[in-house]
Formats: sequence, C-alpha cells, structure tokens
Amino acid sequence: MHTESPYVPLELLASQILSRLPVGSLLRFRCVCKAWRDTIDGDESFHREHLHFQKTSLLLAPQVRHYMNVYWGRSITGLYRWEPWSQDAVTRVPDMAGDDHTLRAGEATHDLAHCDGLVLLPSEATLRVLNPATRGILRLPWSHGIKVPFGGLNHLPSHQAFGLGQDTRSKAYKVARFFYRSIYKLARGYQYTLEMEIFTIGTDQQWRDVKKPPPYPIKPARTATFCKGSLYWTVETLLLCDRTSMPGFVRFNLEDESFSVVPAPNWFNSLKSFAVPRLAELQGQLCIAHSRHTIMSIEIWMCSSLDDNTPPWDRRFVIPMFNLHVSPKAIFDDKIVCHLGTDSLLRYNFRTGERVVLDMRKMYDPKHGNRDNGYVAGTIYENIPSAVYAFDVIPYVPSLVNV
Repeated sequence: MHTESPYVPLELLASQILSRLPVGSLLRFRCVCKAWRDTIDGDESFHREHLHFQKTSLLLAPQVRHYMNVYWGRSITGLYRWEPWSQDAVTRVPDMAGDDHTLRAGEATHDLAHCDGLVLLPSEATLRVLNPATRGILRLPWSHGIKVPFGGLNHLPSHQAFGLGQDTRSKAYKVARFFYRSIYKLARGYQYTLEMEIFTIGTDQQWRDVKKPPPYPIKPARTATFCKGSLYWTVETLLLCDRTSMPGFVRFNLEDESFSVVPAPNWFNSLKSFAVPRLAELQGQLCIAHSRHTIMSIEIWMCSSLDDNTPPWDRRFVIPMFNLHVSPKAIFDDKIVCHLGTDSLLRYNFRTGERVVLDMRKMYDPKHGNRDNGYVAGTIYENIPSAVYAFDVIPYVPSLVNV
C-alpha cells in the first residue's frame, strides 16, 4: 500500500532544521530546489535566525614583516579558525579568488573587524569586506580619504581608522572610515581637521560624508569596536592640548550617524598614551582590560548601560598575572579568552582559576599537520615562509550574510 510522505512547509523546515546546520552544508543544499536556494541565498530573516544558532570562535591572522625601502611593512598571509574547545588545532580558511583574504606587503597596518560573519580587511589604500564561510568578497570603492593629510602624519602610524557594524533599525551593515584631512604641529599642540565617511553595504555606490566631524581626534590604525548598534574608537590624546584629562571614547551611532562621547573608567586617566588598552565587545557589553603591575593582575572591566550619562563600569574578572598588552576576545561558558602579547592566547577559567597560555605560532591544521613524539609538523609558523612576528585575533561567527 502506497502512502504519501507528509508535507513539511518550507517555513517550518527552515526554522527547525536548516537554521541549525553549518554554512557549508547549506551551500551544498542550494541545489535541492529553487525554494531552498532562494531561502539560503537571499532570505534575510532566515540569515538572522541561522546566525542565532551559530557558535562563536576566533579568527587568527598571522602577520609577517617585510622590509620595504626605509621602513617595515606588514602582510597577512591567511586566516585560521580556532574553536574554544581546541588546544592547538586550527582550521585554515580556504583561499579566495585573487587572494583577497590576505593583505600584501605594506597593507596590513590596521586591525581586522568582525560583525555577524563579515570580516573587514582594512589597509591604507584598499578596503575589503569578506564572508569567509560563503567566500563572498566586496571591494569598497576608492575614497579621497586615502590621501596623506596636509601637514604630514606628524609621527602618527597612519591617518585613518575604520569600523564595521550593523544599523539596528535598517539591519544594514555599514563601514566607517575616519581620517585626518590635515595635521599641523604648532608651538603648543596641534591643529587638525577631522572627517568621517560611511559606506552602506548593498546600498551605496560610493562613500558618503558624515554631516558633523568627530568631537575628538581618533587613534589612527586602531579599528573600532562594534557594540549595540554603535562603533567605539579610542581618542588620540597625543594631539590634545590638555593631556591630563582623558575624554573617554568616541561613539558613532550607525542608525542616525551621529557622534557622542562615552566616559571611560576612573583609572583610565592615569594611563600613558602608549599603554592605552583596546576596547572589546563581550556578550553585548563594552569591555576593556586594565593591567596593574602593582598587584601583578589583569582586571577586566565591563559596561552594560552605554546610554547613561555616567555609564557604570564594573570590574568583572581579575586574572592573577601581568601582561601590559592584553585584549579580551570572547567568553565561552566559564572561560574568557584574551589575546596576550603578540602571539599568544590566554584561556582563563574564572570559576576554577585555571590558566592556559597557547602559542599561536605552534597551532596547526590537522588536515595538513601531524604529531610525532610531541613534535607538531605543519604548524602556522612552519607553513609561512617568512617569520611570523604577530597575530591579529577577532571573534568570528560563520554566517550566510551577503556582501
């Protein structure tokens, strides 16, 4: 006796089954039928639901140095994905057409950025947004902001800073470019002109000027942190006439494209400019690390109410070790993972106090490396012909978001 299989609506199938599958499987299922292909490729509500079920990992970008005439340039040779339960195993992100997942010699002067599976690869002259999971690439158009400012750089490493985030109202993804139009050194202090441009992915064909400039100069080459619909930059205090009072962080709201200032923790004013730590986003909260050499500890401070006039900064974790260069990256269950120094990851269990420091240079892809009497062949360090001197580390969630 023939019985027909029960009909399962696509909406139910998508919400209950497809949304829980990894991106690679969904890309293979595009060929099942047109309805599946349309849902996987272009249904933004399905993309958001799928994103909700994906797990956070870290994306590692090894950097190598190149001597170029009279200065050292940096390049990124590839991307590696590190899972929180892994010790020293990584997965290399497949190469993309034209090596657009890499930054060539002299380009990698800026930090990477991530938002909902999209990765921003910024450099002085070229900006690319890519989705490593779908291998989609967007090359952003030329901007007059790449021109060296009038008056020169005045000892700054760059004249630009970038950011990537999502407009919470329109759900559009936007790339922001801050730059100095001019910088002149005066007898006392500096005179400068600040500008900001915005590019909406999927809408804009060219960069748009933001109506009002930032209220303070922004630290160049330090990419913004995205948190709750806004981008946050660190102020460049070297250009301020009064360096005794740190104004906090410059906030750029991606919805109305307006600026404001978020006060920093009380201890922030005592920091020297070279020791200003990097902002981070942890579980929807703005975060910053404070290294205290007097008590040999690293404090993790977090702020949940960013819209308050005096946002409360709370000390959430204290790690009993000292390192001047530490940047929180993600929380996995009862563990916080930080980028330590230039080439290490710190995994700290805030319940048991267990600390594990991992050398990213010795991590390896099991598909291309192996273990033999404790020696790991095919490590990141060995697979790159030039010496790896540092890593860029960003949180990463695989997604179907289009670029």
